[in-house]
Amino acid sequence: MNLLLTLIATFLIGSIAGFVAGFFGVGGGVIYVPGLLFYFKSITHGSDITQLATATSLGAIFITSSYGSYLHRKKGEADLKQVLYILIGGIPAAYIGAKIAVLIPGESLKRFFGILEIIVAILYVTILSQRREGNRNPKAVFLTITGVLAGFLSGLFGIGGGIIAVPAMNVLLRMPIKRSVGNSSNMIFFNSMAGIASYMLSSPSASLQGNMGYVNLPAAILLGLSSIFAVKISVSLFISSETKSLKIIYAFFLAIIGLKLTL
Repeated sequence: MNLLLTLIATFLIGSIAGFVAGFFGVGGGVIYVPGLLFYFKSITHGSDITQLATATSLGAIFITSSYGSYLHRKKGEADLKQVLYILIGGIPAAYIGAKIAVLIPGESLKRFFGILEIIVAILYVTILSQRREGNRNPKAVFLTITGVLAGFLSGLFGIGGGIIAVPAMNVLLRMPIKRSVGNSSNMIFFNSMAGIASYMLSSPSASLQGNMGYVNLPAAILLGLSSIFAVKISVSLFISSETKSLKIIYAFFLAIIGLKLTL
């Protein structure tokens, strides 16, 4: 692949992922993983290319979420005590999810990820469009259960877990959408660290320059840095905007990617 085209593609993917991550409280894996799958398939062969993509995605998510979580805290839309309860369940679950992902055939993992995106898209169009919210202080046990679910999926699919955590907090726990997104962004930052650690301690069959375990550091760093400017813009827009119509558009976007990965 031409170096210039690679750099342009990296910037575009990182920018789109950064905008999605900052606005919707997700990690950006819904953008990073498909882009990385295409890239790795063009430069190497192996049965664990999907794992390489998901692990490298978590590396980029770590950078993206570090800035996004800071901005949400700065805007006052994150409760660190609630985030702590989520992390109690989320961090060990993310580590376990990443360990299991290494054992699952790449094609199956890709289909599971696609199915998950379709399910979340349906939730955004249906339940989230009619949400009732207002509970800013849900019980700690429910926050911890949310963390377990989101953390496990984060490690398993190489996503930040936000596409599960935000609907769970906003719909099931009835937390305000802005608080849900802010908490999710902070949760993703810590969950991604646990997932990255697990992938870095594993050995892939495909050998790539710059890899530490399954994580391709050059790709992760370039994607993450490319997302920073877009994260700042999207968080500012989110705080000042009504998100209902944009979430419906995002739902169709998720469904298209999910269908592509499952077919």
